[in-house]
Amino acid sequence: MSQDDTIFWNDTLLELFSELQTTPKGLTREESKARLTKYGANRLKPKKRINALSLFLSQFKSPIILLLLFSSVLAFLFSDQLDGLIIIVILLISSLLGFWQEYSATNAVQKLNAMVQIQVAVWRDGEL
Repeated sequence: MSQDDTIFWNDTLLELFSELQTTPKGLTREESKARLTKYGANRLKPKKRINALSLFLSQFKSPIILLLLFSSVLAFLFSDQLDGLIIIVILLISSLLGFWQEYSATNAVQKLNAMVQIQVAVWRDGEL
């Protein structure tokens, strides 16, 4: 798709009808079936669900978190167990809070998406 294809709102209705190869009265039923066969159904692909474990582990992707993990390992290596333990406890609490917020938000979005019903009206052979 070229840059010009994405600026459809600048086109007139006649230009859009021409580009989409349709008319103000819509497609014929035969043309609709042909396009359905050629292009497939006009549906969004559902997003892949993320399980809780991968969501929790994703909390440790941040560079600052990785740096703190590395520093806790160094603290343990250099016989400073208390500092290492404090860093790990803070990281776990932070990760659990981040996980809980992201998990709750993901569930809320899924529930909202389940409530949304998309309905459209189309013209076929000049009839709505």
